[in-house]
Amino acid sequence: MGFFSTLNKIIHGKPLFESETQKEVDNEKVSEQTQALNNGRKTIPMVRVERTECHNSGNNMTVRCEIRNDSSLDIELDKIRVAGIVRELDTRLRPYESREFIVYSGKRPNNRSYGVAELNYKDLLGDYFQARCAVEFKQEPDKTFSIYRIKVTGPIKDIQ
Repeated sequence: MGFFSTLNKIIHGKPLFESETQKEVDNEKVSEQTQALNNGRKTIPMVRVERTECHNSGNNMTVRCEIRNDSSLDIELDKIRVAGIVRELDTRLRPYESREFIVYSGKRPNNRSYGVAELNYKDLLGDYFQARCAVEFKQEPDKTFSIYRIKVTGPIKDIQ
C-alpha cells in the first residue's frame, strides 16, 4: 500500500487494512443483493439528510450535513450538487450509519435559484441512484442567502 493510498483512506475515514472476515461479509452482502435482483425484487436504498449547519464568514459560507443511510444495505455516497457546486463524497455507509460532510464551501448566493440539490449514491452492485433534495435559504442582512436546511424530498431515481 502506497503513501498516497494510505493518506486517501485516512482522509475519507476508511479502514487502512481490511481483514479477511470483512471481505467475506462484503461478499455475502453482494450475494444477498444479487439474490434479491434474481428474485425480481429491486431494493432502492433510502438516504436522509439528518442535520444541516451553515457557518458564515464574510461573504462566504460553509455548509455541513449529516447524511444517513436509512436502508438495510451498504451504500457508497458518490457526490452531491449544492448551489451549483459538486462535492465528491466517495464514502461507504453501512446500514443505518451516518456521517458528517462539508457539502458546500464558497460565496453565498444572491438569490434562491439553487432550491434543489442532488445526492448521487450507489449500492454494492454498482447500481446508481439520485435523491432530490430541497434547499431552504434564509436571507442575510447584506441581501445574500445562506442555506438553512437541506432535506431529501424524493423521489429517489434509479439513474443507471
